[in-house]
Amino acid sequence: MRAKMWLVVGVTAILLGASVADANTVTLDFESLITSGTGYSELGVSYTEQDFEFEAYPTGGLYYYHCDDEHFAGSTGLFHMQMGGTSNTLLAQKDGLLFDVVSIDLSEIRPDASSVRAVLVGSKYDSSTVSKLLTLDGAFGFETFVLQGFTNLTELRLEDDIAMFQYDNITINVIPEPASVLFVGLGLLMLRRRR
Repeated sequence: MRAKMWLVVGVTAILLGASVADANTVTLDFESLITSGTGYSELGVSYTEQDFEFEAYPTGGLYYYHCDDEHFAGSTGLFHMQMGGTSNTLLAQKDGLLFDVVSIDLSEIRPDASSVRAVLVGSKYDSSTVSKLLTLDGAFGFETFVLQGFTNLTELRLEDDIAMFQYDNITINVIPEPASVLFVGLGLLMLRRRR
């Protein structure tokens, strides 16, 4: 009987763990912004999608191209435009939860752009940072970059030299708050005590 109880508890824990992991992965794809026609639209200095906030820093604004424009790279992506200097787009979870960035798609801003580079800097909960220089292939259109070490972040900064790239499909794992993990553990303990 005792072995059967532990088997039920173990299977329940595995199933709960798998469903929590799946439920906490999000992809920020900006598809709700898709607009027909040519040109681009401004979102202002900040934009929120799925509880994640993008902020244009220190100046400028966030934009996206319409799907019939020559600068549309096959999917709706954001870009930060300001006049002169390096622009930064800051990404953070609105509730202050930690997150991991798994991958990001980047494209050149224009079909004729070449040697485009982006720097990603992740600020971690322990005040350390992780950074990566990404060099695009020069072929217009989004390409996926898988990131290593961008874990337990409080913020991600995308550094751009004068609006040279657009970004899309940011895959993120949201780290559950400790209280959620505690409730799962307490639930399993209660299940054990009832039997």
